[in-house]
Formats: sequence, structure tokens, C-alpha cells
Amino acid sequence: MIDYKANRSAVRGTSGVHGYQGRENLMIGSNQRDIYQRPRRSYRGRGGIDLADMGRWNGLILLLLASTSSSSENLVVASSEKLVVGMLGKEGGEALEVNGPIVRILPQSQESILYPYGLAHKDQTTTVEDDGGTDKIHIRNTFKYFGVNHRYLYVNNNGGISFNEPVTQYTPDAFPIPGISIIAPYWADVDNELGGMVYYSERVDDFTLDRITDDMKRYFPDLHFKAVWSFIVTWDEVAFYGSESDKVNTFQAVLTTDNHRSIVIFNYGDLQWTTGTASGGDPKTGLGGTTAQAGFNTDGHHFSIPSSRTDHVLNIKSSSNVGTPGRWIFQVDDFKVPGGCVFEASFMQFGQSVWKDEECKSKCTCRHDGKMDCDPLPCAEGLVCVPAGRHFMCQIDEEDC
Repeated sequence: MIDYKANRSAVRGTSGVHGYQGRENLMIGSNQRDIYQRPRRSYRGRGGIDLADMGRWNGLILLLLASTSSSSENLVVASSEKLVVGMLGKEGGEALEVNGPIVRILPQSQESILYPYGLAHKDQTTTVEDDGGTDKIHIRNTFKYFGVNHRYLYVNNNGGISFNEPVTQYTPDAFPIPGISIIAPYWADVDNELGGMVYYSERVDDFTLDRITDDMKRYFPDLHFKAVWSFIVTWDEVAFYGSESDKVNTFQAVLTTDNHRSIVIFNYGDLQWTTGTASGGDPKTGLGGTTAQAGFNTDGHHFSIPSSRTDHVLNIKSSSNVGTPGRWIFQVDDFKVPGGCVFEASFMQFGQSVWKDEECKSKCTCRHDGKMDCDPLPCAEGLVCVPAGRHFMCQIDEEDC
């Protein structure tokens, strides 16, 4: 475990931000979630640092996270809004000068996935309440979801954005669910009373829209998508209900449109738990029970990201349909999943094959044009039909091994 030591004497000014000694290459910036607003609560950050007694520092604190890179022992200071200036040397000998109250340290890998969020970006926060969320939020652009136009939505603490009504249910049912219209990057039993914040805002600034447009151009150069509106929700280091640990999740949903097509981007940071204790999870590990659901649901339509409601749902942070681990992109006006096919509400990569029946009589393959081909092809001689998620596959009989 990396040891980051608090060094309060290294801090100049009255901002109340901890100085520290660091030994990994971390990016200091103001373009992510910025302060942990929990005065008089202790918080154990990832990377081994133990930061406590926040009340004495007016609730302003640096969260130091373990970096994914060990190629450098220097800290790099980066701030487009000039909230942070100067450099802290590898021995912690120089001070951080803070021109404002908001500072954030994040691994560079996470910074590349998550869009900017936090109070520095004029985000609002949901109520700090178990199973809470927002009131109705009116949005300035129409967002089409499975063919239905929407002009308002709800942000739910339990990992979803819903239309028509809030969703307070904490244990996710398997899709399809009648009567619920929800976009669920990670539907599970969040309790932000125990830790974390849920940030949200409608974004039409050039910086955000240009970044979304550039990302869409990089992944889908033939789509010619130019973002004109976005709505970003970030569940930042949120704890689970009944937690007796420091395990937290960070994930994000981005809704955007070019006035013709509606796009949803799921970005996954660090995911450490799957289940609250009221859903059968373990209070120490946050695992087991009825695990998180990720995907989309509305009357007549649904889709689940692979591994949803299984013990492997944490793997979402390292999987993708666009080649960037931790990022999934969907067109949701007329539902499409780039990078593969949608087959019986499941995602299949190009070239992937499954058998649709328990006797493995019909083999279905995802073509590169996004269509599915199903042909009467049973298992080859010597292979047996076994379950594979919602479908089946042919494999060597274990008795023959």
C-alpha cells in the first residue's frame, strides 16, 4: 500500500488544504470532483492515506489517490481554472499554493475517462439521503429515449436517471421492468449518507460540448455527431447501504444530443462494491446478494450490459464497446449499441457466436453490419451444449478431458 503522509506544515495560506509527501506521478487539477463535503467526518482515501478531523480544516481537503503510473516521482500541477499553482517536489519540500478552496488529485487514467465535474463546474448535488434523489428537473433540449421525447428527468441516488417519475427502489430487478423508464449506469443501493456525493448539471458550454464531439468523432467518424446539449451525472466515491468498510464507487452518465440523435455515455472510474446489505450484500466487502444492474429499461424495450446482476459486474470498469476500458456508448433514440449487435437484449461483439436454445440446435453470429445471423447448426461431434449467460455454447465434454 502506498503511504501518503499528511504534512500540514507544508501548506501556505488559509485554505485549510493538507500538504503531503508523494512518490507517484499524480495529476493535480480542478476539472474533476473537487471537495469532499463532509465536515467533521473522517475519510479513508484510496492509496492508503487516512485523512481525519476535517472539521478543523473547515471541510476543505485534498484527496490523494493511488496513481496507475510509477514512472515518475514528481507531481504534475495542471489547472485550466488556475485554482492550483506551483509544484510539490518528490520529497514534499515545496508547498502547494491554493488560489481558491477547491483542489482535487486523481489518477491520470481516471481523468482521461470522466468528464469534468464538481462544484468548480457549477454542478448541483442531490439530497444526502439514502434512496434519495432530485425533484423533477426540466431540461432545455428534448431528449429522445427509445422513440419518446422527454423534457424533464430525475437523478436518483441509487445509480440511475429516470423519466416520468423518480426511482427509489434500491434492489435492481432484472430487466425488463414494466412501468419504469430508466438509464442505469450502475443501479445499486447507494447510501451517500455514509460517503460520497452525486453531482449533476446541464452543460452547454463550448469546452464540454467540444470534448463530447471530439470523442464521438474519434469513436464514430462516419456519424458526424456535433453535440449541442449535455446532461452529466457523476456518482463520486459513493458508499453502499449498510457499509462497514471504506469501499466506494465512482461512475458517470452523460446524456447528449445533436438535435437529431440521442447518445448516452457511461464512464466508469473505480468500482469496489456491487451490493448493499439490504440486497443481501456483505457489510465488509459490498459483494454478494442481488448485484448491480447496468443498462436501459422502458416499456417495451430493455438492454443490459454484459455481467449485469452477476458477481462479475465490477468488470464493467475494464470492459467497453468502443475500445476504451471503462467507457460504453449507446445511441438511445433508435436504440443501437456501437461495436456489436443487440441480441435478445444482450450485447454481442462482432464475430461472436452463441446458440439460442438449450439443445444448441440454432447458432447465431453477430455480423459486422450489426445484424444477427441465425442458422440451424448444432454442436460439432464431441462437443456438448452448456449454458453461457442468457444463451448457450458448445464446449468439450469435461468427462472427455
